[in-house]
Amino acid sequence: MSIQRPKTITAQVTEILGQRLRDGVYPPHSRIPSESELAEDLQVSRTTVRNALAKFAADGLLIRKQGDGTYVSSQASRIDQRYGGQWDFARVIEGNGFKPSIQMLDRQQRVATETEASLLKLSAGQPVWSVDRLFYADDFPAIHVTNILPTVYFHDKHATPDGNLHIHDLLDSVCGQTVAYATTDIEAIKWSDLPRVFKQGRNERPMLKLTEVFYNRDNQALALGISFYDDARLQLRLIRS
Repeated sequence: MSIQRPKTITAQVTEILGQRLRDGVYPPHSRIPSESELAEDLQVSRTTVRNALAKFAADGLLIRKQGDGTYVSSQASRIDQRYGGQWDFARVIEGNGFKPSIQMLDRQQRVATETEASLLKLSAGQPVWSVDRLFYADDFPAIHVTNILPTVYFHDKHATPDGNLHIHDLLDSVCGQTVAYATTDIEAIKWSDLPRVFKQGRNERPMLKLTEVFYNRDNQALALGISFYDDARLQLRLIRS
């Protein structure tokens, strides 16, 4: 059994403020409370609040005006599709008006492929966990995701990753690691190269392939995500500051 570590105070504050943005407590174009007011409200330090707000500002969801305060961007209505700067596919599906669900397809420990080892800066032959799952939009298969997790970061080398968790929570549960940022490559993929589940009853048209590498603050590659995405059914929007 893996050790479940509590989330950092900054992560908890970020979740609370993110939920307030999603719920419209702080609607677009409104001025949010000051750092001091939020710190008192949440019983945390101003530094913690400042760090949490910086994450939303970096995603273009908050706008800081010198001498005037912090305002909610018009892009805040899209926050439900983002999680700490990386895609949250369940929220992407919800944001497009569908009910999300996840089906576990496969989960195995194996040796990293040459490509995986290169992207994750691993030595040849290092073990990884491969977690393969399918996200549904209502009853329609929409996003096929494979996450590759190097076991070198696992607290318990015998731990089995929980495929129902978001990649952030997954890394926190088995590694105690926090994702600081990710790089994403987006490309069109030929129909012949798609996972089999997408070839059933579909036209032979390209889809999107997203390759994400997740890093911690020390620039260590923590995990790899390879996703095949049905962009005809779901809108994917990138918010950048």
